[in-house]
Amino acid sequence: MDGNQLERIPEQIAGMSQLEQLHLSRNRILRLPDALFLLDRLKVLNVGKNQLSFVPDSIQWLKELAELGLSDNNITSLPYRFYRLENLQVLHLRNNSLGYLVKRISRLKRLKYLDMSGNR
Repeated sequence: MDGNQLERIPEQIAGMSQLEQLHLSRNRILRLPDALFLLDRLKVLNVGKNQLSFVPDSIQWLKELAELGLSDNNITSLPYRFYRLENLQVLHLRNNSLGYLVKRISRLKRLKYLDMSGNR
């Protein structure tokens, strides 16, 4: 669903309980709905090149998430419980408005790749 000019993610996404990868880059999404965080088998989520300004604390419920693409948005900080993404291995945060990373990010013990280029 990349590049479809979507403005929102439909709440019905919660019904796709077997979904393991979701690619929604190059859209106009402003926020991530709570229904998205019910996808407990999701391993790859790419919402780069949208219009996100924050990541909800609810992201912590994506326990299987191994790769997260948040590049090219307008994100200013990561949520307090972000470190609970224990299986996260790849994190793309390029070209946002992040000024710093909280110390808790060091709790992501499986993280192998972190791209924060192009931030403040």
